[in-house]
Amino acid sequence: MKTRTWVFAAALVIFFVLGYWYWSAHVAPSPAPGNPVPNPELMATRDRATIAGELSGVWVSTQDAKFTREFDTNGTVIDRYAGTASTTMTGIWSVVPDPAAEPVQLPAVDGQTVIKLEFPAESVMYFAITSATATDLSMNYLNGNGALEFTKVTQ
Repeated sequence: MKTRTWVFAAALVIFFVLGYWYWSAHVAPSPAPGNPVPNPELMATRDRATIAGELSGVWVSTQDAKFTREFDTNGTVIDRYAGTASTTMTGIWSVVPDPAAEPVQLPAVDGQTVIKLEFPAESVMYFAITSATATDLSMNYLNGNGALEFTKVTQ
């Protein structure tokens, strides 16, 4: 009787180990390659209101002093190029909570905040905010190439 009990217990343990292995290898969801798992604690501390407060204002490009980008807390964005009124574009900006869910493939940004800029008759632009202080703003253009550096315009 004792031998049967031990064999049954061993078989039960083996069954559960194999079941767990199969589930974790074949059934459990896993993130797509190259897409990090969002950190809920980090996402909670970077809500839209916080980001809007950081971005709010007029920013002048450090690479081209004629280019400014203005973010409003209501979601409006205005791009201006000094001397050329016809190039002024008004659009909307929003925080992208899950870059993997966007209709375009974006590179992994590992915890950086991603924003989307939408202008009428233009393509949608995605940026990762790499640094935002009271006076400086750095963004990587995700569906293009290059980084944009801005300094806040004091009024």
